[in-house]
Amino acid sequence: MLPDLDSLALFVRAAEMGNLTRAAQASFITVPAASRRLSLLEHQFKAQLFERHSRGLDLTPAGTHLLVMARGVIASVNHMRAEMANYTQGSRS
Repeated sequence: MLPDLDSLALFVRAAEMGNLTRAAQASFITVPAASRRLSLLEHQFKAQLFERHSRGLDLTPAGTHLLVMARGVIASVNHMRAEMANYTQGSRS
């Protein structure tokens, strides 16, 4: 099973913010739903992505590597959307 873009975007937010609550709020989902999505990513990749502490989240080495790749995937998808928007707006044929 492939990870979905929303979960990857949540992962990036959580990694950048170092805080699950703030990442959940920025993603407009509940904290339990955010926690579940991140746990599913860890299950899919069979790797712990975060060290969870009372003061927040720290990336593991696997999480650091995934952060780089997830940013690339998200950037590629955003570029794809922008390119395809050109066709719907009639600027390309």
